[in-house]
Amino acid sequence: MSRYGWVRVLVLLAAGACKAPSAAGTFARAPRQSASNLPDASVNGGSSALDEGSKTLPAATVNSVRKVPWKDRVYDFPDGPTPFVNGRYELLDNSGNIAIHRRITSIVFGDLDRDGREEAFLIVTMNLGGPYTDLTGFLFGLGPSGEPELIAELEGGDRAMGGLESAKIEGGELIVHRFDGDGACCPNAIQVEHWRLVNRGLVLQGRPLIQKREPRPWSATPPAW
Repeated sequence: MSRYGWVRVLVLLAAGACKAPSAAGTFARAPRQSASNLPDASVNGGSSALDEGSKTLPAATVNSVRKVPWKDRVYDFPDGPTPFVNGRYELLDNSGNIAIHRRITSIVFGDLDRDGREEAFLIVTMNLGGPYTDLTGFLFGLGPSGEPELIAELEGGDRAMGGLESAKIEGGELIVHRFDGDGACCPNAIQVEHWRLVNRGLVLQGRPLIQKREPRPWSATPPAW
C-alpha cells in the first residue's frame, strides 16, 4: 500500500475512535461526490480570496466560484462529511487531543478549461496530531444548479515529500509548486508542474521543472496548522 493509502487508513481509524462520520498511482484522480453547502455567503477578491470577507447571498444567485463561501462549507472527504468554519476543521479524541486537523491554506480562481466560467482550486492540509502534514489540492466548478462540485483531486504528500506549496491558474493551465526534498522535514527544492483539465481529469503537461533551494526546516515554512 502506498503512503497515501496508509494515511487514509489512519484518518478512518482516528475518525472512528472519535465517533466521527466515516465512509469507506497517479497524482490526479476523479472525485467521489460533490461538496454540500452551509449558509450561503459570498467571498470576494482577486486570484486569491482566502482571507477576504463575505456576505449573505441567496443560493439562486451563486453563478461564480468567487461567490462561494469556500471557508465555511461541508466537504465530503473519504472519512466522512467535514464541516469547515473560517477555513478550519478540528476533531478531538476522547481525551481532548487533536485527532484530525484540516486547514484551507490557499484558494485560487481561473478558467482552466476555457469555457468562459472559472474554476476554484483549493490546497488543504491534514494533520493527525503528529508531524505528518499532508498538503493536497482540490479542483471545484459549479454544477447546473449553481452548486459547487468537485471536479478532480490533485494528490499531495507529507510536507517535503510531495506536498503542495502553492498554485495558480494561468493560460488554461493549473501551475502547481510542489515541495521536494530528501526528507519530509526539510524541503530543499520546488517541483513546478503544469496541469490541464481534460474530460474532467487533470493531465500533467510535460516534465516537471525542479528548482533547487537551500534546505529549510519545516518550522521555517508557513505553518500547516
